[in-house]
Amino acid sequence: MVLECERPGVSVAQVAQRNGINANLLFTWRKLHAHGQLVPAGRPTALVPVTVVQPTPKPETQAKRKRRRRSTAATDAAHRTAGAIEIELAGARIYLHGAISEANLQIVLKALARR
Repeated sequence: MVLECERPGVSVAQVAQRNGINANLLFTWRKLHAHGQLVPAGRPTALVPVTVVQPTPKPETQAKRKRRRRSTAATDAAHRTAGAIEIELAGARIYLHGAISEANLQIVLKALARR
């Protein structure tokens, strides 16, 4: 493709499109070729074996699971009804938006107890 683009009147964009690649990539290859940085055709290249695996999620601690469940429950409640609890103490702000229910108060009180 690079050599084809060197011929007079040849459009780099058309060569790229015909070969199913982005024209910017072909422009980059032309630049590398001009500086002698492309491997000539027929010259062997080194191949490295690769194995693709699914990432293993980090195990969630029990405390994180509980916090996530509480957070999800509070968010769900907030979306169902209007209301808010906002407490500001020295060095901490607690905002709980949603229904001011017993469950929401428990979340606030437990957060305050940890201080």
